[in-house]
Formats: sequence, structure tokens, C-alpha cells
Amino acid sequence: MFVQEQVPDGIEMIVGSARDAALGGSVMVGLGGVWVEIMKDVSFGYLPVSAEEALRMIDGLRCAPLLKGYRGQAGVNRQSLAELVERVSAMLLALPAIGELDLNPVIYSPAKDSFIAADARIKKA
Repeated sequence: MFVQEQVPDGIEMIVGSARDAALGGSVMVGLGGVWVEIMKDVSFGYLPVSAEEALRMIDGLRCAPLLKGYRGQAGVNRQSLAELVERVSAMLLALPAIGELDLNPVIYSPAKDSFIAADARIKKA
């Protein structure tokens, strides 16, 4: 039997990665869920990606105003998302056998003040 935490409704983001034989590894962050395919609002960075660089990637997204808060709605902890991107970058450097990684969606939990991965896919290199 599996018992799994219920993930709250919220803004869905994606954090992913890919490796290219010529360019090396990259990490990606953007609007997630089904919106990633429709809006194509993503940003890429080459490994290693620091939390500061990840925050610049996040703030460069078209959906950045949603993350900062809009029309009286609270924003999300963008630093938490940036730290997740940084950790994925570090994991990819430590584990070169990972060819692709998709965390989609990652959803912000106000109660935990962090992003929770609702689904993950890992593909070997």
C-alpha cells in the first residue's frame, strides 16, 4: 500500500534537464503542467547553475508576474524554486548516468513555503 501526501492546488512549474553530447548538461525551469506545451514559457541554463542564476532564469519567464503575486494574490517563494533548480543542477553533476529529468509539475505549497514535485521522470543517459 502507498500513502502519499496530497499536493495542493497552485501554480504549476516544471524543472527539467537534458544532456547534449556537444554542449553538455542543461537545466530548465518554466511554467509547468499542461501549460509548458501550450505556452512554451521556459528558460535554460548550462551546468552548473547557481541559485542566483536560477533566480534570474525564473525572473526572465513571461509568467514571472504570477510568481511575484498579482491582483491581490500572494506570490510564491521564488528563492525556493531557485534552490530546487540549483539542487537539480548539483544532482546532474554528481550523477552523470542521468540523461533526462522532468519534474512536472512542481507545485508551490504555502503551508511548507516550498515547491513539491507532484510527478517525476528520470531517463538514463
